[in-house]
Amino acid sequence: MTSDPQSHHDGLKPRGRALALWVFAIFAVVAAGGSIVLLSYSHWNPPDSANQLKNPQPPTPESVRNGNYIYVNHCQSCHGTAGDGHGERAKSLSVQPSDLTGGGRVSHESDGMIFWRISEGHRPMPAYKHKLTDQERWDLVNYLRTLKTPTPQ
Repeated sequence: MTSDPQSHHDGLKPRGRALALWVFAIFAVVAAGGSIVLLSYSHWNPPDSANQLKNPQPPTPESVRNGNYIYVNHCQSCHGTAGDGHGERAKSLSVQPSDLTGGGRVSHESDGMIFWRISEGHRPMPAYKHKLTDQERWDLVNYLRTLKTPTPQ
């Protein structure tokens, strides 16, 4: 008794199609989920009211010095010594830390916007509104304003 190779092959086609459909469905779900995650990481839209916040802390040498201390202890590991987004932890993050120097987006934002971003955070950056006082966050804003764009070597 010989079996017909064609009928044996035809019997596998529906299983193969079902498997292919399952693989495609799983891929589509994973891709959609990944897209949603990426979008949640990429959009960090503060309210317009953030632009209206005025920095009550003048950029005195003491304020900038305090901001530098806070930066070294809370920000430098991700944003880097120069503030260019290339800290030691930056490579392990799902999103590249912002360039905080004069060449980055931050230089074009109001003090209130920067204060809001520091306060609220956005994954992977933590929110600092419960970790730092208002004055400490304003001191940090004053320090960030002193960061210069690194010169190419």
